[in-house]
Amino acid sequence: METPKPKILIVDDLPVVRMNVSLLLRLEGYEVIEAQDGEEGLQKALSERPDLIIADVAMPKRSGLELLKAIRQTQTLSTVPVILLSAHSEREDIRRGMEMGADDYITKPFKNYELVRAVNRLLERHRQFQRQVEEKLEYIRDVVFYALPHEFRTAINGIKGYAKMITQVSGQEVVFKCDEIQEIGTEILHASQRLERLMENLLTYAQLRAVEQDEALQQQMRQEVTSCAQEVVVNAAVMVARRYERESDLQLSLSHTVPIAIGYQHWQKILVEILDNAFKFSSPGSIVEVTDVVDREYYGVVIRDHGEGMTVEQWEQIGAFVQFGRKEREQQGLGLGLAIALLLLDFHRGRLEVGDTPNGGTTVRVWIPIVEEKEREGGGTTSRRWRSTVYRSASGA
Repeated sequence: METPKPKILIVDDLPVVRMNVSLLLRLEGYEVIEAQDGEEGLQKALSERPDLIIADVAMPKRSGLELLKAIRQTQTLSTVPVILLSAHSEREDIRRGMEMGADDYITKPFKNYELVRAVNRLLERHRQFQRQVEEKLEYIRDVVFYALPHEFRTAINGIKGYAKMITQVSGQEVVFKCDEIQEIGTEILHASQRLERLMENLLTYAQLRAVEQDEALQQQMRQEVTSCAQEVVVNAAVMVARRYERESDLQLSLSHTVPIAIGYQHWQKILVEILDNAFKFSSPGSIVEVTDVVDREYYGVVIRDHGEGMTVEQWEQIGAFVQFGRKEREQQGLGLGLAIALLLLDFHRGRLEVGDTPNGGTTVRVWIPIVEEKEREGGGTTSRRWRSTVYRSASGA
């Protein structure tokens, strides 16, 4: 089957420019669509789904910048590469265009090879991006088709198995010993908790992705405050250590009682997911250290494990349904926990740092804004906006 030609939309109010650019690109083997102003350009972009858009900055009805804004706000067009054409006198517009998401710009008059080179480069970059997206989607499909049924089945089979054991002896002269009843009850409880956590994470992730598209809801979330950050750290650490039956491996050293700009439940969720990872990827008997620190307007929790840990590259690849080494070892869940933690940090202007722990393991620092007393009295927070990122700290620890 013949590969379809890449489709390029040219939007310019000057017929001579459209004609020259169209001829040039058709000679290069591209399919070309034309529009005479920004309004027609948007309509043709929506109907024709071009692989790349070339738009003049100064146009009637809808300028190139207005067209660019509409394209970036349209889900089906948001990733399409855009090249802006401008005169030398429009430098300020070009700067604004690049800030709004333009991929390149070319000033008039331009050489033919400049335009062709820019088009070829952006189309190749877009093809690589599309391949990466397809690979990620294929990976997610594989994980979901394998992991989701497995998780449900494992938990349900555990509950059914022990329930069947009890019902089969009903009416018979069989008496369970107290320790046997306790063991059955414990296993049913563990299975139901596993199922509950799975459902909770699926619902939480779906809700947060919806909030991601609603700035008003994010602002509402940012009004929540936890009056004592340290208390939540202690509760989360003890809860996770007990889940793994490793209370003796937990070392807590906390010294700061500060209010932070995040609600109790969200702060606990972030900590639980990161602590769970520390215990999951370290062996019983190895220490998991939890300390805290205050750095200007941020409260930080430092979690150090001494196990195999996760590499910085793996932390950078965190996403929904991403699990590392699932084929090599049994893991519970769908890989949603850390993705949820990063979304919550992003919403609440927090950030995440990861590095190596001396003598093996991983060190994770979680930072969240502190609420000043005057901000609490005013009923809101005014902390600086951060994008949650994962990077190796300069000290490597």
